[in-house]
Amino acid sequence: MWQIVEIYNGYKNLIYYKLGLFQDSDCTEYKEKKKVCNKECPLYSSVLGIGYCNPAKSHEGENGCGCIIEAKLWSESPCPLGKF
Repeated sequence: MWQIVEIYNGYKNLIYYKLGLFQDSDCTEYKEKKKVCNKECPLYSSVLGIGYCNPAKSHEGENGCGCIIEAKLWSESPCPLGKF
């Protein structure tokens, strides 16, 4: 059940961000996560320009979680590699 809440909050916060409803100070955690969770990550994949944490990829014994990156960065969901 907690994963559903994390997914909901990630997408809700992403929408708020896209609508400009966050102050710069609200974006600090997002920006820090974005430095880690990007195209250089060994679990990163993209389909039609949408980045996601690929569950078919593995690194350091961990598989990707399947999350859409932009929404994951706005959630409390941890990185499968323990980076955040």
